Amino acid sequence: MLEPGRTGGNQAADLRLIGETWNALQPFRGVEKCAGCECLQAAVTELLMTLEGLPVEPGRERLLMAVRDGLDLSNLHGCLGCDPCEPADVLSAFYRACDAREAAVGCDCGSSCPDGASAA
Repeated sequence: MLEPGRTGGNQAADLRLIGETWNALQPFRGVEKCAGCECLQAAVTELLMTLEGLPVEPGRERLLMAVRDGLDLSNLHGCLGCDPCEPADVLSAFYRACDAREAAVGCDCGSSCPDGASAA
């Protein structure tokens, strides 16, 4: 997940990734079986939490408002077992992109890094 201090401080790239993911989820918000599905709403929740963890700035605030408006737990239902589950695939792609960014950036905990992934 994109965590402050673990993304290389590139908030523009963080916002771009979140925005692309948000845009990829848009078609499913209009699909009846997807709109209230926990799969889609979990993806929206993940984006919301990630955005809330980023520093405040105008681009973040605009995207945060849109994502908050897109979260709708009023008619939530469990996963229907769709194969493929496209909202889950979008969320998985988001996680993979986050992991790739973290691996490329490393962390800033130095030689004491418990996972040996400290930045050089």
